[in-house]
Amino acid sequence: MDAEGKVQEADTSIYVDGFVMNGLAEYYLATGEEGAKALALETAAVTRERLRSGDYLTAPYAIPPGMKALGIRMIFSKFFYDLGEAFGDAALREEAVRYAREVSDDFYVPEDDLVHEYIGLDGRPGAMPEGRVCIPGHVIETMWFLISIFERNGERERIPECCRLIKRHLEVGWDEEFGGLRLAVDSGGAEEVAWQKADCKPWWAQVEALVATAYALSHTDEDWCREWHERVFDYAIARYPHPAGEWTQWLDRQGNKTGTAALPVKDPFHLPRALMEVIGRLSNTEFRTRSRSSFSYSNDSITRTRHENEYE
Repeated sequence: MDAEGKVQEADTSIYVDGFVMNGLAEYYLATGEEGAKALALETAAVTRERLRSGDYLTAPYAIPPGMKALGIRMIFSKFFYDLGEAFGDAALREEAVRYAREVSDDFYVPEDDLVHEYIGLDGRPGAMPEGRVCIPGHVIETMWFLISIFERNGERERIPECCRLIKRHLEVGWDEEFGGLRLAVDSGGAEEVAWQKADCKPWWAQVEALVATAYALSHTDEDWCREWHERVFDYAIARYPHPAGEWTQWLDRQGNKTGTAALPVKDPFHLPRALMEVIGRLSNTEFRTRSRSSFSYSNDSITRTRHENEYE
């Protein structure tokens, strides 16, 4: 809206509704404010109807014709489940679980052992270039969402596969030459990827990998979780932090700061959520570092001692 409150741009992304619900639920849990609960449930009801009818947009990435998006299942599985728990709403939890199972059952493609960003409405990979895209950081984030749901709804038998897919997508997304998780890869291994800034290294992918490895460690206690956590941490903490307290959004493949993200906003959400999630998981999990790096998480700061060019 402009300064007078006139709408300048109409609703362009249903993902916003999910974050609104998430915020309202947390606000209700913190304050007991009934107005927040009512608005959250109203938003959920409208959003569920729009999702069923297909009457929604997903800017800045439009869903290709004849396909469905991983992002929809990912976001609303977690937010509907959290909302259902906050308000004791079994129907919301059931819808969330349906979305979570759909990720595992439809978007995972056994032929390339990857989770695709888009899949056909029939659950089969699409022939168009967008149908070959895998966003490793997105999948990694999705998997810890699913773990958090399967922990709570009693489907713990699904968790080992989520952990395996975290490792698989770390391996696929990691840039062995320059380090860091690339934004997008072609599931068939082609160099050309049908995605904007495919070779760039967004900050959110790195921090979601830190969360996912902490979740996987709490279930597997396997060394790969520690090793990947340290590798991602060392890459990220040396490059993204800014003296103001936020992180640089994007790096190019070589690790240089680049332009802003495709989204028309500077998203402050991933970083604090990731820090809180990692602290919560690792505080209850034995975590022994096995490399030359030395780091610690605390409620007040992240301390880094390995790299010489520290941010003051």
